[in-house]
Amino acid sequence: MTYWRLAFLGLITFSAVACTKGPQEQARDKLVGEMGVPWAPGNFLEAAKNGKNDVVTLFLVGGIDSETTDGQGLTALILATHQGHADTVKVLLDNGADPNHTDTSGKTALIWACEDDHVGVAMALLAKGVNVNVKAVDGTTALSAANKRGDADLAKLLATNGAT
Repeated sequence: MTYWRLAFLGLITFSAVACTKGPQEQARDKLVGEMGVPWAPGNFLEAAKNGKNDVVTLFLVGGIDSETTDGQGLTALILATHQGHADTVKVLLDNGADPNHTDTSGKTALIWACEDDHVGVAMALLAKGVNVNVKAVDGTTALSAANKRGDADLAKLLATNGAT
């Protein structure tokens, strides 16, 4: 009888511990255990680049730093911007990504959005109060990038938001 009582108490204890996992641990368990995505900065950056919002969200809830960079200083936000993933950009911004972070060339996500003509991404960044007048090492600004592409509507949007 004692064996069964101990087994029962062990099961109850195990169940209580399993139910008390915090959101961070639950997110990591789902990411690694259920989805098979190893917990690694490169996988986070790759998910952002590929617009995998569910994976990006789990990494962020799991505690990865939103400002994690690759060897070129590219954050998940900049990588998502390059590919035009406006929804991923919004997820990152809503979870603390710095819209004013610059890569090694001094370019922000907004400059990249304007160079790549990703208007939806630019709008998401503007909605979060990005600095529209950052100047990259080569002198490029978001406004000069929009003008170079010939995107008058984007240039007007930037000017309306204080770009000079």
